Amino acid sequence: MTDQIIISAAGTTLAPALAVARSLGYEVSREPTGLRRYKATTECCELFAEDPPLLLGLIQLFESRGAFWQPSDAEVTEFLELEAN
Repeated sequence: MTDQIIISAAGTTLAPALAVARSLGYEVSREPTGLRRYKATTECCELFAEDPPLLLGLIQLFESRGAFWQPSDAEVTEFLELEAN
């Protein structure tokens, strides 16, 4: 049995998340305004998030679901049930 890998969102995940986003073909930049937002772009989309791990999550969401990324009613219900616990 191998040891389980544990990763927690923290400062140590910022650089690797940025590197993975770029390796997937996204151009990543910071918004020029005073807001601390990151922007990932390709020829087919623009994604915005507060930090690279969140941006990478949006990239995965877009790559998995494309233009139909919005949640179904069942997914919203499942999320709300999880939040209630």
